[in-house]
Amino acid sequence: MPDPTLLPVAEQVSLLRSGALSPVELIDQSFARIDAIDPHLRLFTWQDRERARASALEAERRYRAGGELPALLGVPFTVKEQIPVAGAPQTFGSALYRDHVASADDPSVQRLRNAGGILLGTTTMPEFGAKASTDSRLFGITRNPWDPSRTTGGSSGGAAAAVAVGAGAIAVGTDIAGSVRIPASCCGVLGIKPTLGAIPQVHALDLFNALGHQGTLTRSVADAALALEVLIGPDPRDPWSLRAPRRALRDAARADGDLRGLRVAWLPEVGKGPADAQVLQAGERVANALREAGATVAQHRLDLSDSGAAFEPTVLALKRRFLGERYPAQADQLDPGFRGWLDARLPQLSADELQHAQFARTRLLRRIQGLFAEVDVLLTPALSAPPLAADGTDGDFDWIHYLHPFNLSGHPALSLPAGLSREGWPLGVQLVGPWYAEDRLLRVAAHLQQRLPWGTPELGRWLP
Repeated sequence: MPDPTLLPVAEQVSLLRSGALSPVELIDQSFARIDAIDPHLRLFTWQDRERARASALEAERRYRAGGELPALLGVPFTVKEQIPVAGAPQTFGSALYRDHVASADDPSVQRLRNAGGILLGTTTMPEFGAKASTDSRLFGITRNPWDPSRTTGGSSGGAAAAVAVGAGAIAVGTDIAGSVRIPASCCGVLGIKPTLGAIPQVHALDLFNALGHQGTLTRSVADAALALEVLIGPDPRDPWSLRAPRRALRDAARADGDLRGLRVAWLPEVGKGPADAQVLQAGERVANALREAGATVAQHRLDLSDSGAAFEPTVLALKRRFLGERYPAQADQLDPGFRGWLDARLPQLSADELQHAQFARTRLLRRIQGLFAEVDVLLTPALSAPPLAADGTDGDFDWIHYLHPFNLSGHPALSLPAGLSREGWPLGVQLVGPWYAEDRLLRVAAHLQQRLPWGTPELGRWLP
């Protein structure tokens, strides 16, 4: 039997139903994978071994009993540490919250449990999710399974790497500026940020200026569709979720037929300078694969360069409000980079700047909607360069400018693998669709996965 921890969810469930694999075996092998890899990569902040094994025993009983069973019965999953899990530490990657414990499960955790999923544990993030790599003073550096000298990206870096190595088939992360799509690109997996509010965000401080999304990381398009079917749907505590339709997405996530009639805008440049040549070559490969599948692909230019001016003041104000009295009173416990950003920018932040940020956000939305009047899907690079060094020695530059505009606009967006760099590091592209067009994005991604198959990291190259 192939390694069951690396199988697609549908194949895991098929083996579990047939009795060829037991839920206990799958959970035990998942924790064995964590034991072998986590000391080298640092992916987990907390593990729920006792409850996971008890849940696996219950899943085993239910499979033996037969009858109608939930879609994810016995399937292991993880969540980013920012997402509340009842009784689990929730530090947000910060020493300021080292003793904080979540009191209740987030709706995403509840929905996955209700579908039969088994939580393995929570995964690493940088302090307050404030940078595009995953390291913190509290948990150290999270390293990339393709090459431990490289970053996993952030801020859902532990989640993406866990999926890549088979420590869970599904991971849930958060995405306020690309934090699902950045690590998906770095780790060679699929990361999708659905439409704003499609997965409810019931803990957001400011729902009406919301930038944050929850999203999933998986090893296949079909797995993403199944996870999103479970997770998407309204919750009265999040007004953006109230129009989020529950839909059967698995049928969409198939490479049936062709893509004739689909109009794709290829955006190699969005107003912030050109991407690395290898990144652009990967994007061209994907554009050609879409043409071969029957889509019409034309290069467009869309200026998204004012996204940073709209994004930074909004995020800065949210981080400041979240910290409350802890800043500046306990600022010495913060990561120096995060503290430096707060110290430098907060004194300058004004109500006028915040208002202008919202005006810029509105202009950005209208510009993107204008292009969607002409095309069906946008194709961009995911990141402007291959994965950076894990220790930060590659320097700080605008690496994520293709991603955060679509947090501001709320459009669904996904990053999917697009080959490897000459060094053997994953490269990704981004697909963006109109609001609630997750089914369209999944269909396109399924065609691309079929035409440009994805690999998995060769752990034997570095694992002792």
